[in-house]
Amino acid sequence: TNHTVTFDEEIFDQNADYNNSTYTFTAPVTGKYLISGQVFIEDISSNHDDMLIQLETSNRTYYIAFKIADLRRSSADSFGTPFVALADMDANDTFVLKMTVSGGSKIIDMVDLFVCNITLIG
Repeated sequence: TNHTVTFDEEIFDQNADYNNSTYTFTAPVTGKYLISGQVFIEDISSNHDDMLIQLETSNRTYYIAFKIADLRRSSADSFGTPFVALADMDANDTFVLKMTVSGGSKIIDMVDLFVCNITLIG
C-alpha cells in the first residue's frame, strides 16, 4: 500500500507553502525546486521485499527502489537513505512524499529521523 509520509512539524516555512495537515508542499512560484531529505525506518524483517520511495509532484513522480531486507542494519533492523530530486514545478503545483513496502507484514516503523527540504533554486 502506498503511504503518504507525515511531516507534521516545520523548522521554517517563510511563505506557509507547506500544509502540515495534508502533508503537501505547494510551489509559490514557477521554477526549479531541489527536493532532498532522509528516510529512516526500523523493524524491517527478513521477509520484507522492496521499499519504494516516491517523490510525487504535479508534473511527474521520481522513484527510488530498494530491496530493504538485504540492506537492513542489525541495530533495530533499521535502514536509512537520503533522497534527492530536481523538480520543475509551476506555481500552485504540489509535492507529496510517499512510501510503499512490500512483502511480509508490510508494517515498518517510520522513525522521527525523517527529514525533507524543499528549496527554490531558480
